[in-house]
Amino acid sequence: MKLKKVICIFCIFLSFMMTGCSSVKSNEDLIQDKLEKFCVSYNAGDLEPVLKCFDSETRRLYETAVKIGNGIASNEWGIELSDLFSLGSALSEDATIENLNITVINIDGQEASIEGDLYLGDGVICQVEIAMVEENGDWFMQEINDV
Repeated sequence: MKLKKVICIFCIFLSFMMTGCSSVKSNEDLIQDKLEKFCVSYNAGDLEPVLKCFDSETRRLYETAVKIGNGIASNEWGIELSDLFSLGSALSEDATIENLNITVINIDGQEASIEGDLYLGDGVICQVEIAMVEENGDWFMQEINDV
């Protein structure tokens, strides 16, 4: 009877360990996931998910700019900036991101510096530095700069 209890407790403990270990992602994995989400959303011309890849401060700044632009564009031309973002993405093959090859990830506390090569649809390769910050257990972009 005691052996059955011990085996049962061991199996429960083992199942908690297995599920707990598999669901935790490393900071590097979270950073790569966020950058992939950014590239996919950008190529799809979907402005809202693109903005959600930025940290809260940067996102608020861009969202405010989009709201102001929407007000001007809708009054003048009856369109929204998010529609222009989608249209630009659809019409311009050279504006698509073919690949982002990350070469270096440096993490220092809640800040990260990422270096990589950005391959654009027109064959252009840009070396970029991406500053990221951790917020609520996830990583978000602050800025992207050409090197």
